[in-house]
Formats: sequence, C-alpha cells, structure tokens
Amino acid sequence: MKWGTFHPLPWIDTQKMALLFMNKVFTMLIAEEKISDALAQKVASWPHSGFNIHNGVEIDADDKKGRETLAQYIIKAPVSQERMIYDRENQKVVYTSERGAVSYESLDWLAAITSHIPNKGAQCVHYYGRYSNKSRGIREKTRQAAKADIVIADTAPAKRSCSKKWAALIKKVYEVDPLYAPAVCTT
Repeated sequence: MKWGTFHPLPWIDTQKMALLFMNKVFTMLIAEEKISDALAQKVASWPHSGFNIHNGVEIDADDKKGRETLAQYIIKAPVSQERMIYDRENQKVVYTSERGAVSYESLDWLAAITSHIPNKGAQCVHYYGRYSNKSRGIREKTRQAAKADIVIADTAPAKRSCSKKWAALIKKVYEVDPLYAPAVCTT
C-alpha cells in the first residue's frame, strides 16, 4: 500500500454493522464480567439500544478539505483518557476534571459519556433572530407577495379572439345556431 493513497470503503449495511459492533461490545463486557448476559439481552432488545452507525456522508478521493475535516473529527476524543482511571477494587470509573474527581459505576459512566449524543432526528442547532425559521418564513412570504404584486401589475391577461368552434358543436348537437338571433317584433 502506497503511503498517502486514499482508499474509499465499499458500501456497508449500517444496521448489520451496528448489530455486529453491539454483539462484540456485549461479548467483551460479559467476558470481563462488567455486565450480565441478561442485561446485554435486555439492552439489545430495546428499539434504540444506543448502537448506531451513520454513513450518509461521502468524501471523494480528490476532496482534500473533506478528508482533513474528517480526520480532525476522528482524532478528537470525547473524553480525555489521561483523566480517566478504572478502580478495579471498587469496580468504578474515576474521572478527574477542573471541577474535581467524580466516581461512576460502569454503566453510569457509559451513560455519562454518551449523554451528549443526540437522539436520531433531534434538532441540535437552534437559530435565533434573523436566521430563525420564523424570520426566514416572514421574509419569504414578503418576497412571494412582492413577486405576486409585480406579476399582477406588469402582466395583464392576454386577450384572445373567441373561437367559433363551440357554436358549430352546439349547432350540430341541438340543431340550433346559437349565433343566430331572430328579429324581435314589438307591436
């Protein structure tokens, strides 16, 4: 393999990959006696078990900026491993930060570090002021109204001559000429 060569991954079935990953994690946790088999089965039966893979973003081989952004995202750890210590005796995770040390049970630690992951479809970015949905909607309605006013003011409907075909059809069906008006006699 040549250094610096970009190798795109083939398409993968994300649901199958997430199940495989979940099974590997549970197998490891059960082998380490961190969780019971019953707990692993219970979590696996949940509709939203917390195991998910997203592959909706594609990066082309010649997209240097996209590759750089992805690499920066991948190397950024959600927590500092240097601040994390596993206390085997008490079976707890101790995390030290600027605010002090906090001790967690194993599953509580997993819940704490994954709590920042949003639910599927959750809105994570909120816009206010000029960029809010309401402001953008009002501006769009104003634009549409202005466009409609311009269309009405500038373009009058084109006048077209009436077709005589309708008269021929009525004459054919009813045997009466609709264009013939008999003289009316007033005496």
